[in-house]
Amino acid sequence: MDIRRLVSATWIVVCVATACGGSGSSGFDAISENVAITRALEEKRCIGRADLDICPSGKGSVPRDRPDDPPLVVEVALDLTAPLACPLAANGDACVVEVPLVVGGLPDGGQLRVATRLVDPIAPWQVGTALDLPASRTRVTAEARFALAPATPPDTNVEVQVAVLAFRAPASEVGVQLDELADAGADAAFVTAVFQVAIATPAASELGFTGGGGVQ
Repeated sequence: MDIRRLVSATWIVVCVATACGGSGSSGFDAISENVAITRALEEKRCIGRADLDICPSGKGSVPRDRPDDPPLVVEVALDLTAPLACPLAANGDACVVEVPLVVGGLPDGGQLRVATRLVDPIAPWQVGTALDLPASRTRVTAEARFALAPATPPDTNVEVQVAVLAFRAPASEVGVQLDELADAGADAAFVTAVFQVAIATPAASELGFTGGGGVQ
């Protein structure tokens, strides 16, 4: 079953069981993170779950205890309407896509990390290191590294998802593999819709197979 239909169906069942319906975090803490991600994307707004704001890419997150602060927002500036070429890494256990990010409201000392996962079936999130941010802190190009199942052949399309974890203060330690984004201790996660990457050998990529490409 398609992940979006499965999660949407789960959301309906959970709503009946928990009487959810408000926009605050209390109604969403009892639901799964995957359901919260789906609702955030469908409703195009941030949803608080536990201590994490789950936001669609490009939507702003405001601190719950400081509502007058400027919103923190990260846009994953990719065209996701067509599969993106994802060249295999040298050891063949992952493929990598360059991801342009547009950032606003990140305070001095804040951090960004890119998390990725496969979604058919749903796999754990793979979390990268803190990004080196330019002085302007508004535009940065990151790498999204997708861990592949063993012996995944080239010319295969794989469904994936990207989340950018935003920390208003430096994170002391973040696991490299997480079952839930909330386990990272981030303030907000800016999540894309599920999209496809096309596994390509480096040679195929150099010949111009670029898929959807990025929007600068």
